[in-house]
Amino acid sequence: MVSEARKKAERDTLMEELRKSEKKYHMLFDTIDEGFCVIEVLFDEADCPLDYRFLEIDASFERQTGIKNAVGRWMREIAPEHEEHWFQIYGNVALTGEPVRFENPAFALGHYYDVYAFRTGDPEQRRVSILFNDITERKKVEKALRESELKYRTLSNILEEKIKERTAELKRAYKSLKKIETVRKKEIHHRIKNNLQVISSLLDLQAEKFNGKNSIKDSEILEAFKESQDRIISMALIHEELYRGEEVDTLNFSQYIEELANNLILTYKFRNDVSLNMDLDENIFFDMDTAVPLGIIINELVSNSLKYAFVGSDNGEIRIQLHRNESKSEGRTTFVLVVSDNGKDMPEDFNIENADSPGLQLVTTLVDQLNGELELRRNNRTEFIVKFSITEKNNQVNSQT
Repeated sequence: MVSEARKKAERDTLMEELRKSEKKYHMLFDTIDEGFCVIEVLFDEADCPLDYRFLEIDASFERQTGIKNAVGRWMREIAPEHEEHWFQIYGNVALTGEPVRFENPAFALGHYYDVYAFRTGDPEQRRVSILFNDITERKKVEKALRESELKYRTLSNILEEKIKERTAELKRAYKSLKKIETVRKKEIHHRIKNNLQVISSLLDLQAEKFNGKNSIKDSEILEAFKESQDRIISMALIHEELYRGEEVDTLNFSQYIEELANNLILTYKFRNDVSLNMDLDENIFFDMDTAVPLGIIINELVSNSLKYAFVGSDNGEIRIQLHRNESKSEGRTTFVLVVSDNGKDMPEDFNIENADSPGLQLVTTLVDQLNGELELRRNNRTEFIVKFSITEKNNQVNSQT
């Protein structure tokens, strides 16, 4: 009797402890935010999951799922359209005992869940404990974010494509305008050259009236016509070079000097056997503001040598030199032009600043226009030295490399 009473007391104590433990267990799951349930999975003879029913639920279950009075009910009864993947996942956990964590939609319930499922109890009971959380709102935000990002990328791609198209259109328009501008400038240079040639021809016709006459006055008038023609030709050559060349705003001045000087030699060739030597840096490009006055300066100095330096001589030499001397700040380059001859020396008392010759007076004026310096040297040769500084353009400098 004593033994039986002791056993009964021990059983009662164990049952009380079990009730307390279960109470704590339920209190624990009733206080968590996540939904919790225990299900029993029903299989067919081939161990394919058919359905599951709810054995236990916590206080958050109804709030998380929207299912009322779930205990004891089968899922296919509650939601006939419930997705098949839920049955397959829980069936696999019940059979294998392998826990699983996943996120899946339950469209029949109108929710999206983050789920952790694990087998509980004996394997033959086919029970699965499920801890889950409703992440529908998070998924909606993620979907909205993806859609927003997709719209942004689509809009960005459209804008990028539009920008590319517009840029291409602008480039084509700019290229077309540049071509039109080039053609227009070439036409202007061509017309100016033709007009200058007409003026030169008119001067030539006027000069014919005085040709062959012996008076000093007529000779001076004829010489004035000749000098004017030479100056006009020097300018016409510039426009001719710009019309023929690839550039319409800058002139390859080294090539221009050679053509100008050779034309002058041919003009005065009948007087003496004068040779022309040139020492020029290659790829010197000047714009019109520099090329025109410098071309006239060379015309005047070479013409002056041809007219006066070799009187009474059978031959002679004229030398033209043009070099870059040094680079200054702000990209400005100093050039030195030297026009010299080995003919008759200039008088010792000759002062170029007070020269009576209209041609040399013009040279002085044009050197000032270039903000340059003019110097006369006598060293077995008569040398006119012109120094000036300009800013060379990038395409001009690059052409030297």
